[in-house]
Amino acid sequence: MSLPSPGRGFPRRALAMALSLGLAPYLAAQDASPSPAPVSEIGGSDSTTVEVAAPGIPAALSQGAVSPALGLAEWSFLGDQAAKARTDALPAVIARLDLFILEYPQLREAADAQWLLAELSRRAGDDASAMTALARILHEHPDSSRALEARTLFLELGREALGRKLMRGVQGLAFPKTSAGSEAKRMAGLVTALAKSPAASFFAKPALDLALRFRERFPDDARTPAIIEAAAKLDEAAKHYPAAELAYREIAVVFPDSRQAPNAYLGIARVLSRPRSWPWRIFHGDAFHQDCAKAVGALDDLIKKYPERKDLALTALEQEASLFSRWLGQYRSAIETDGRIADLFPANPEGLSALKDAADLAHGKLKDYALEIQLRRRIANGYPAPDAPDQLIKIAKVEKENLDDQAKALEACEEVADKYPKTKFARTARRMIRRFASSRPAPAAPQAGKETP
Repeated sequence: MSLPSPGRGFPRRALAMALSLGLAPYLAAQDASPSPAPVSEIGGSDSTTVEVAAPGIPAALSQGAVSPALGLAEWSFLGDQAAKARTDALPAVIARLDLFILEYPQLREAADAQWLLAELSRRAGDDASAMTALARILHEHPDSSRALEARTLFLELGREALGRKLMRGVQGLAFPKTSAGSEAKRMAGLVTALAKSPAASFFAKPALDLALRFRERFPDDARTPAIIEAAAKLDEAAKHYPAAELAYREIAVVFPDSRQAPNAYLGIARVLSRPRSWPWRIFHGDAFHQDCAKAVGALDDLIKKYPERKDLALTALEQEASLFSRWLGQYRSAIETDGRIADLFPANPEGLSALKDAADLAHGKLKDYALEIQLRRRIANGYPAPDAPDQLIKIAKVEKENLDDQAKALEACEEVADKYPKTKFARTARRMIRRFASSRPAPAAPQAGKETP
């Protein structure tokens, strides 16, 4: 049986447990003893010894070594206290029971302890913690006698607390796919499943506690980056944005080669650039702009450090362009970023969309009509119908309405009519040509006494 090491602050806890079990007289007798107890050998080696406790005291209490017998004694004590606890005492009993589960994960009574934790959490009105405890039974102790009861109660509580619609996305937690494998694998599977569920904000507090317990119990586990990512998502769902940012940064800095690292940069940018209310932005506008600038920096870092991840580069560039245009007001930077998207992904719909966005920004925000025409001409020359003739019609309108150059507007319309004669854009172009012709100024009338040449 794998048990916790004695170097976790056990003696103080052991003393408290001894007092709760009525063993104070024995401790007093031990303190009054003039000489140490006899020594016995462990493992057949003279170099590894332990002092035998005073009569009637478990060796673990006097030495701090955790033993199954002590675990059973604690379990008996906690069960008794849970049965007698008043409502105002429930948080203390729950905290102590949670510590018991952490210290004795391999004890046969661990599943019963989880069940008791679920019952106490329900009494305290904490359905999220109750459901998490039940899910832990199903993930960490799938073969226990409590598993069937835990599944039934989990589904019942979920329908009451979340509603049937949301519960449909959560009920998979009652049928875990990671019921086999190591304890660390099962525990990690539950944490990540809670973080990915549509009710992540509901489970945030107990799930974050569970993620912390995982890191305490398995500090060197290879799944640690995934656990940190799950914690970041839970914090984000619970609107604990500084904690979420810290977790994402930990992945990016401490685990740069992990599978989660590239997405951590996206998480940093998402948290920093999250929408704020108008009143908040009025009083904290400078801070918000600084956060958006930091978000752009995180996205640039992602592109530079992981150039092979073209899919993430596209997402990062799209977010950069949105930040520049929507929050920072740097419209030329947004147009440049859209141009980078079009250069990297010319055959993708995203490349075409980026050019259209850039042209719209040049027209609406910058009033730079020459730049707009250049961008729309790039679409007309590089993409087929219906996008090409559509952009030519828009070029004609800009030339006529904004630049007052009817000759170039007429050229664009004639190009549409010649290249795309059977399209609706050709009909629009011909109407514009007739309108241009009718709007031409009439030739000046000859003056009296002069012959018309």
